Amino acid sequence: ATVYLLTRARELAADFIRDDSATALTVWELAFALWKEDDELVFAENEIEEASEQFIVGRCSRVIAFIQQRFTGLLGLQARRFRGNQRGPRLTGQDYDDIDAMERRVFYIHRTVRDWLVSAEGIHESLVRVAPDDFDAHLCLLRSYVLRMRHPAEYIEHHRVLDDWWPDISLSLTHARHITNDPEHLQRCFINRLDETLQWWWLSKPDDPYDHWARNSFSSYEIRMKATPIWQPLLCLATKFGLATYLREELEARRAEEAAKGVSYETLELQTDDSTPLLTYAIEYICSRNKTMFPLSSPSLIRYLLENPWRANRGANHEYKDFLMRKPITPWLALLKHLRDANRRRFIDIYDVDEQGTSRWAEIVRLFLEQG
Repeated sequence: ATVYLLTRARELAADFIRDDSATALTVWELAFALWKEDDELVFAENEIEEASEQFIVGRCSRVIAFIQQRFTGLLGLQARRFRGNQRGPRLTGQDYDDIDAMERRVFYIHRTVRDWLVSAEGIHESLVRVAPDDFDAHLCLLRSYVLRMRHPAEYIEHHRVLDDWWPDISLSLTHARHITNDPEHLQRCFINRLDETLQWWWLSKPDDPYDHWARNSFSSYEIRMKATPIWQPLLCLATKFGLATYLREELEARRAEEAAKGVSYETLELQTDDSTPLLTYAIEYICSRNKTMFPLSSPSLIRYLLENPWRANRGANHEYKDFLMRKPITPWLALLKHLRDANRRRFIDIYDVDEQGTSRWAEIVRLFLEQG
């Protein structure tokens, strides 16, 4: 059941961000997603270091044996024979016909197998019921990326090319948004560990206190250099990805820490009132038909941000500088601007009965009216 649920979770996430190359899971991804005991590995104090060939072969052998023993006739392992100019892992693969075991992708032996598992009445529900009570496929795949970055199979190279990591980052944060079964509240811990790990890989600029890997996901370099500094870029990015649970837990933890210890001088030095607040990022996709990896604005997330202002999110009428135009604006005005643009581009249907359509963004406007 776990392999099927992991496969299905990846299909959903890859389809949402429109990354067909990531639809099938690799053996190396499953090597850190299948077993619950790997949760402890996320929090281990060991430094990030290249995985040894023995470690890689051991992990991959376990996954391959697991699939071959339990899913013969249902799932297969397809080798990736051509890598082009991409950097590949250091594994020689001699034990697996000179093909890197870690790059083998799990696939259904026949399309009818997938159709039966996904569409046949009661099959999907039965597999969900027999899975462990604390199992969440999206949480496991988030953990997998954290551990693959902490135990890389490639040679370690610190650099500033976010595009090298962005496909996996967007997949991981999309998985994070779909987590529903997290009794141990691991999502926040995994995301913060991922942030810490990516910042370790990132070749930072010592003379730029705002430099952070997540900042580079916002627009182009030329625009960022002229705009107001992005303060708390991870929280901003999490808001764009709709990570409501993470934001709630993270902001509450920060409030509690600041109440107990006060706000540090370093934090106050970096804080900028002109930076785009979280609320503005939350309404960026209030009404859109553009193809994007970001979800439509969530009324529940916006309600929380409106009812729980914080230093990076001061309310619907807080004035800041528009990131692109560098002119004064507020989240309220930004909301009206998005709706005006959507209406001009005919994104708003007159007779819209979709629950993600008019009823959703009208609820957001109602929240702004009540709170703002």
